[in-house]
Amino acid sequence: MSADNDDLTRQWQACLEKHPATAGPGAGGAAAPDTTDLNQFRLLGLHGPDARSFLQGYVTCDMDALHADRALRGALTSIQGRVITDFLLIELEGEPAMIVHDSVVDSVQAHLRKYLMFARSKLTDLGDRYLMLGQIHQDPAPQSLDAPIAVTPRADGGLTVTEPGNRRRERLILSGEAALSIWAEAHRVPEQIWRLADIDSGIARIRQPISDEFLPQMLGLDEQAGISFSKGCYLGQEIVARAQHRGQVKRRLRRLSWQGDAAALAIGAKLQHENRNRGVLIDHAAVDGQSGRALAVLPVEAEEQQWFANGITFTVE
Repeated sequence: MSADNDDLTRQWQACLEKHPATAGPGAGGAAAPDTTDLNQFRLLGLHGPDARSFLQGYVTCDMDALHADRALRGALTSIQGRVITDFLLIELEGEPAMIVHDSVVDSVQAHLRKYLMFARSKLTDLGDRYLMLGQIHQDPAPQSLDAPIAVTPRADGGLTVTEPGNRRRERLILSGEAALSIWAEAHRVPEQIWRLADIDSGIARIRQPISDEFLPQMLGLDEQAGISFSKGCYLGQEIVARAQHRGQVKRRLRRLSWQGDAAALAIGAKLQHENRNRGVLIDHAAVDGQSGRALAVLPVEAEEQQWFANGITFTVE
């Protein structure tokens, strides 16, 4: 991480301390969207003449569909077809940039470094130049998960990315100055509000405990335009395609509600039914201290409505 990155991080942390996210969801009214800090995600840019062609050989989505006004959802997969990270891919200053969770950045860099040594491109952490905020509007305005993801330029020089799902949400890619200014004046809510919207929309964000564990179809990426089955070869493509065409996807993403002690929840926890580990917790967010909603990968044929982990009861919705 560069010194400039450290400097912007310190500025952002000071801003969060001065202007904490303490408001409740929707309290700002229809005119003021809920605004949340999304800097638990990182922006990794790929620079150089081979950037697009290089990524085409390692990601599940079709790089030919990436444009300045259109983002892509997809995944970076291992040679075994397992998802190292999901991502939102945007075009930033004419080159591709991946938005991934902070906890998988080291894994992504280590994975790609093995192949980048043969390419005329370089992976760069853009955290010294950009910050991210999320805005959740009160009107539903749902957008299908497989609909095109629109990207529009902002007057302050940043980008607005329209997030799919059952709420109208936007991810703002901003300079440090613009982010600090917007945050200070915003109706600020905790990050869990964004996570609840992800969960309710069925969007799985990969964090380190579940990296390199699941086929992309198990996370619903085939239903979210996150996998191209016509683009040609990429690392892990043969296994992903075989699972799709031979009906070998035996586990799928499901939404659940939970009751219990939120402190006992852990991403990657095994969900049990009749003392058998058959599910994996993918994400969770609290509604209050004793309940919330979650995503889990469960067997396709499972008809059980209740699952258990660490004294917490999960109910399939």
